[in-house]
Amino acid sequence: MLVTVGLNNVAGQLSYEVEWTEEQLMDAWKDAREQGGFLDFTDVKGDRAVFAADSIAYVMVRTDRSRKVGFGRA
Repeated sequence: MLVTVGLNNVAGQLSYEVEWTEEQLMDAWKDAREQGGFLDFTDVKGDRAVFAADSIAYVMVRTDRSRKVGFGRA
């Protein structure tokens, strides 16, 4: 899934492809924020990203969902 992280006081955003589920990512972010720690994950390329939880403005998750096109029964 694609994860986009927005940081406080930064105009841009960072995107990573990770193998976590949405629940795993949100649980890790929630735990980091509650404990004043870090969100730490490794993307599919093996690159590691570590963010201070209090510097994260938002986390956006996009899962691969197929879109149906056309008419007919689903």
